[in-house]
Amino acid sequence: MGAVRTTFARVAAVAAFLLSACSATVPDRTSTSTPTPTITGAPSPTASVAVTGGASSPAASTPSTSGTTAPTSGPAPFETPSDDSLIANSTAITFPSADGARLAGRLFGEGTTGVVLSHMLDSDQEPWWWMASVLADHGFVALTYDSSGTCPGGPEGCSHGRLDPGSVQRNILGAAAYLRAHGAKRVVIGGASLGGTASLWVASKHPDAVDGVFTLSAVPFFPPYDITARVIHAISDPKLFVAGANDPSAGPYVPGWKRAATPPVRALVLETATHGTDLFGDEDFSATVRSEILRFVQGVAS
Repeated sequence: MGAVRTTFARVAAVAAFLLSACSATVPDRTSTSTPTPTITGAPSPTASVAVTGGASSPAASTPSTSGTTAPTSGPAPFETPSDDSLIANSTAITFPSADGARLAGRLFGEGTTGVVLSHMLDSDQEPWWWMASVLADHGFVALTYDSSGTCPGGPEGCSHGRLDPGSVQRNILGAAAYLRAHGAKRVVIGGASLGGTASLWVASKHPDAVDGVFTLSAVPFFPPYDITARVIHAISDPKLFVAGANDPSAGPYVPGWKRAATPPVRALVLETATHGTDLFGDEDFSATVRSEILRFVQGVAS
């Protein structure tokens, strides 16, 4: 009966995710070409936070920590840039996935700490551009990309390969290798929904490839990934889990992941049903989520 209940729970999680996930509508844009940047030394971040456990209210931008001092002010609002501005201040690239498929991506910023941003199912790299620009403004190099078989066209690019959730882990490994080959000394991987699930899998199975991992609405069971307590416990690098309390595909699993994780870990459950990168468009939580990600990356880099 235990195996039956476990199987049912996994099926229910996948079903809830598929019901809550939103497909991205991608406009047709004209590609803008800019020179390829060199990833050089990054300035020291102006602020950092310890990545530790502790509960937080939805309005808080900084974790309540044990043995650390945290800023008490709320999250600062971020200016919303236009897509034209984001395209002009980034560079279109291609790079190989670990399985050899050629992927389309964009580089934002310069720095010795790189951040890989992986998108949701039925989406593409564009929803991560704003977050990538925030990271770039603070001295990091961020890489957004279209997963295998994702081809929105225009400045959002077109990735080769087969559209398959199992390929995302290999895409992440290829992106991390690209950043290291171009000067990054540390690599943080992050993702939304399926992208977050695959990022947790990579952090667990390939610890030498990454230095930290964060997720927005990661789904616990999405074949071929099964994010059990054992998988979470195996991740020794810093971790940040963010999800909505009313998002049935992700929110209920965050407290258990925090309990299973080894320090350092930060878990944030928001009073919303918004899923994945759609959180960036949630006026109640957008600034909080961006601040959490930025401060997490600053903590890994420090």
